[in-house]
Amino acid sequence: MGTAFRVHTTVETSRSVRRRSLIISLFTVVILGSWSVAAGAEEAVRSDGVFTAGVGGGTAQIVRTDSGIDVQVTSTGLTPGNAYTVWFIVSEGDNPPLVVNAAGNIVGQSGTSGFAGHLSTGDVGAVNGTDVLADGGDGSFDDPRGALVMLHVVDHGPAGVDGPGTIPENIHEITGSDGFAQEWVFAP
Repeated sequence: MGTAFRVHTTVETSRSVRRRSLIISLFTVVILGSWSVAAGAEEAVRSDGVFTAGVGGGTAQIVRTDSGIDVQVTSTGLTPGNAYTVWFIVSEGDNPPLVVNAAGNIVGQSGTSGFAGHLSTGDVGAVNGTDVLADGGDGSFDDPRGALVMLHVVDHGPAGVDGPGTIPENIHEITGSDGFAQEWVFAP
């Protein structure tokens, strides 16, 4: 009889734990939902890019918010072992384009690679010839929702060919470029 009682207690305890977990989950959803409304959470606008040129293919997507742009690119048909970078080329009205590094990666044997990056509104830093190639005329990014955005995928050739210490340079800077690989366009 003692054994049956323990099994029954375990079942009741398991139900109680599930019930408490459900209550905590619901409470968390309500609190977080209230917090995001109270904080004035902004609406994110997601869009798919149009592949306009280059080798291979894949998919590209950006998410625009008032505070910047997030990008996710999956490129196919790339050269295994090569270093690639993705560059934001942003056009805001009549200003010159803004060209800033978004992401970099070394492509694996499949020839497919994923890239992710973010461009925040505000100061983008000075043109330095490596990760900021053009500053949009005034050194800032102000209109993530209204800007024309292009993503250029650039092939830098075999990663680390100048030594293992050059890999960070290969995936973060424009130096050593073997050339254009892919382009994606996102209309405002």
